[in-house]
Amino acid sequence: MDTRNTLNAALGSIVVAALLASGVAPFDRTTWLMEVAPVLIALPLIVVTRKNYPLTLLLTVLIALHMLVLIAGGAWSYARVPFGFWLQEVFAVDRNPYDKIGHFMQGFVPALIAREILLRGAYIKGRKMTAFLCTSIALAISATYELIEWAAALALGQGADEFLGTQGDVWDTQSDMFMALIGSSSAMAFLSGWHDRQLARLPGARRRKPDVCQPTGNAELPMLDIYMPMMKTAAIIAAGRLGLFQALAEGPLDSADLSRKIQASERGTATLIDFLIAIGYLEQYPEGIANSASTQRWLTRLGQVDYTPGILWTYEAWPMMARLDDAVRSGLPESTLWDAMVDRPELGELFSAYMRAFAQDLGPDLLKHVPMTPQYRSLLDLGGSHGLHSVRFCQHYPQLNSRIVDLPSALGNTPATLAGEGLSQRIELSPGNLLDHDWGTGHDVVFYLSVAHNQTADDNRRVIQRIYDALNPGGLLVIHEYLAESPNNALNAAFRLTLLFETGTQTHAFADYAGWLEAAGFVALKRIDLDPQEKGSLLLAWRR
Repeated sequence: MDTRNTLNAALGSIVVAALLASGVAPFDRTTWLMEVAPVLIALPLIVVTRKNYPLTLLLTVLIALHMLVLIAGGAWSYARVPFGFWLQEVFAVDRNPYDKIGHFMQGFVPALIAREILLRGAYIKGRKMTAFLCTSIALAISATYELIEWAAALALGQGADEFLGTQGDVWDTQSDMFMALIGSSSAMAFLSGWHDRQLARLPGARRRKPDVCQPTGNAELPMLDIYMPMMKTAAIIAAGRLGLFQALAEGPLDSADLSRKIQASERGTATLIDFLIAIGYLEQYPEGIANSASTQRWLTRLGQVDYTPGILWTYEAWPMMARLDDAVRSGLPESTLWDAMVDRPELGELFSAYMRAFAQDLGPDLLKHVPMTPQYRSLLDLGGSHGLHSVRFCQHYPQLNSRIVDLPSALGNTPATLAGEGLSQRIELSPGNLLDHDWGTGHDVVFYLSVAHNQTADDNRRVIQRIYDALNPGGLLVIHEYLAESPNNALNAAFRLTLLFETGTQTHAFADYAGWLEAAGFVALKRIDLDPQEKGSLLLAWRR
């Protein structure tokens, strides 16, 4: 069990224990039920959504603390909580102030809940507007709670006194809402930076993304549709090559310190920063310039996956795009990506690093959806270059050994990876072109991941037949691909265009794969479309 799960289990146990204890002999049963009602609603909701929508650790701890505050108020009633009497004596006030702690938390915690939902859903931009809306939401919740207290007073009469807890204060409602305002404002002022850093490291958090293919030009300024994407790409590549995002990974820096850290001019750095803020990759805070949550998550060494190799690969691929018109004229590239890797072996290593980053992102989906059995002992990883998929599965399944087949230029850094994971004895490298290389036989599982789009239809048909022949009876073939769908979406169309000038190949339809697999003898074909759709699809097929 990892740290997050351990903490969640500990906090959940504490809250449940406190809730059960408070319900044994509360001061007033009706008051107890009304005070702990938010806990009875929120706790099951958090448990049910913990996998698909995990909360930041900061918010999880604060919600648990807020629940304990509510439970204590329910057990004793807010006017009688012992901790409140202690505070009354220490600060020499004329009433038990515990209810003010409750209303402070009523602003403090809901404001952060609202902030997490708004930022993760990308519903809002801008630090100031985020703080304003989160504070407003917390105050709206506080006002709603006061209306509930009013309704309880009308319905229960004197029976609602313990729930209201006014203690004779005619301004109790107003002071309650003022405490919620102080709580929500404090949360925004003091915890926003901490919260941003936790959001950036949040595993599995889904963020709504804008349509990357939405035109930026219009009828009056059509060139913006060309100019702005060009500048956005150029700026991100420059930041990646300069190490700007990595320099901000550990926290904000002012422009001067950042320019020194990346060894660039102050003027040039400041100009690049301005544009990166404008397009949402950086953010300006009082303490300095910081990565946005998405940048921190995807483009730094401290994030979920570091796609910096993808930025560096885009820099190398940029000149190829200038020859796209030639590929369109002829229907084929003048030279393929693989030819370029032969001439420049360092490109193979860079491309492998890029694919490794993607594999880190795809890996959890493979573990989730690929049905391994204890009888599966031999894995054949075709086009496995970086070795990450073989490493992940060998670590997860101790009985498994793997063989990786890929071009020599793609395997340059793989031995070091295997040695670092202590798997050199269980994972074998077999350099060669998978189209004519000897893979061996007697395999239980074959990975053909993100490889088929680099092959022609005839080559795929031949490879799939060879895979069938190399598998043991009952063996499993796992294909990961971007399927050619109709109607085509913008991402798939862009990828097909990329293949035209990089490899001269194309994506293939699900019906194509189904036909090749059936002809080879595979049975029980299963298709799994990954979420989000940008991750592509898995095809699972078994040998008879």
